[in-house]
Amino acid sequence: MKKQNKITHQQRNALHLFFRMLADAMNDSGATMRMVLSPEVDIDWNERSVKELWKKFMTAQFPDIESTNEMGTEEINAVRDTLLRYLGEKAYIEPVGFPSMEDLLRQVEYEKRNK
Repeated sequence: MKKQNKITHQQRNALHLFFRMLADAMNDSGATMRMVLSPEVDIDWNERSVKELWKKFMTAQFPDIESTNEMGTEEINAVRDTLLRYLGEKAYIEPVGFPSMEDLLRQVEYEKRNK
């Protein structure tokens, strides 16, 4: 596989917004960590817990990548698709689209207003 350029700052922001959106979608659907990961854990999702789940899928699919900073667009798309497929099968989560530039701009404006 051809090595791509590293993830850009905007892509990293979009990835973290995707983590938040996916956490919200899982929480809204009632899919707690117990349903997805383990019967011993019954905790709502947040951006950090989704990122940790992402990392498990990332390292399983791409063992030579240790950080999201090393990912290119193709790797991000591959991990996203695998993760969403797994969540759809395991917890019946509807797919969450990757954030658009408009989503990122709205998030920046929201954060500015709520500082």
